[in-house]
Amino acid sequence: IDPLLRALGWNTSDPDQVWPEYKVNHSERKRADYALCKDGKIVALIEAKRVGTTSQPSKLARAKNQVTRYSRHLKIPLLIVTDGGGWFVYNMRNGRRKATEVLVIDFQTGKIKALVNKFMLLAPENIGEL
Repeated sequence: IDPLLRALGWNTSDPDQVWPEYKVNHSERKRADYALCKDGKIVALIEAKRVGTTSQPSKLARAKNQVTRYSRHLKIPLLIVTDGGGWFVYNMRNGRRKATEVLVIDFQTGKIKALVNKFMLLAPENIGEL
């Protein structure tokens, strides 16, 4: 995940941009795998899963539910579930209770040019557009 975030322009060694193991609740042990930050605000949460998770609907649904709960608690509108090969991006803007799928990037089945164009939507300068 880190190499892909760096390729997008995120500085994974700067916690002001990428905060690994972000605590969802200080009294519990729940953590989002990454919080992406821009201009001092968290703009997205990433839940990283084992390779193959995104190709299994039941496991993808569990991961989506997990990161949705984190998003509700923290009031973060953009959620990402990835296993590195598949990136599923959801939006909970405007007070939505359910996460709406806004972008799917499947590196195993897509054409490279289209994938790169989609993937660049997750770059720091573009992420607010989703």
